[in-house]
Amino acid sequence: MDLKCFGSEYGHWCFIDNESLKNSLIISGGVGEDMSFDVDFASEYNATVVLYDPTPRAIQHFDELSENLGKSSTMEYVSSGNQPMETYDLSNLKSENFIYNKLALWNDNTVVKFYKPSNPNYVSHSITNYSRNYNKNDSNYIEVNTTKLSDEIKKFNQFPSILKLDIEASALEVIQDLFDNNVYINQICLEYDEHQTPGFESNRRIDMMNSLFHKNNYKLVHQDGHNYLFVRKNFLDNLKRD
Repeated sequence: MDLKCFGSEYGHWCFIDNESLKNSLIISGGVGEDMSFDVDFASEYNATVVLYDPTPRAIQHFDELSENLGKSSTMEYVSSGNQPMETYDLSNLKSENFIYNKLALWNDNTVVKFYKPSNPNYVSHSITNYSRNYNKNDSNYIEVNTTKLSDEIKKFNQFPSILKLDIEASALEVIQDLFDNNVYINQICLEYDEHQTPGFESNRRIDMMNSLFHKNNYKLVHQDGHNYLFVRKNFLDNLKRD
């Protein structure tokens, strides 16, 4: 198993390298202000990265990146979650490598409250408001449109090879919707944001997520802090035979 990691110290993700990733399509849920993984992956494999994030600062970050396509990097990635444009090597990337959707991934096509982070310096908003003990009466929010990833995948011209979810404790609902609709992506990179706010509800959600992966024949093959890589067992078996 050839494990490869792309991105900055803050925004890196690991996955299993294989031939099928060349010219592939991957999904990146949660953009923020660090697209280092998305940029590195698209550059290495000439991949198409479909991005989802309705956060205003994330949209602004992507728009700025789009204006710099074709430029080489002039500095190393920084350790914070806000990457300067100069850190991205965009020299062989074009607009076709990225598809940006100003939508939040969820288990319904609707409009939801998108709660602002506790620290105003942070970028990430949350549907579940996990950082404030899942308080749905909180007045610190904006409203955004959501989409079901199971519906989105039907629109693609190819099936995604990797799903990356860093969506502030909303992954449970998205994963449940995918599995309920028999959508099984070979590699799922997932941040367990709930680990940052331990308690009854967070622990319950973590247990439910673990159970979902187990029941649907996924295996945990890598963990780095709160970031996990789950892989379909039949995909692993095929790699071993190759």
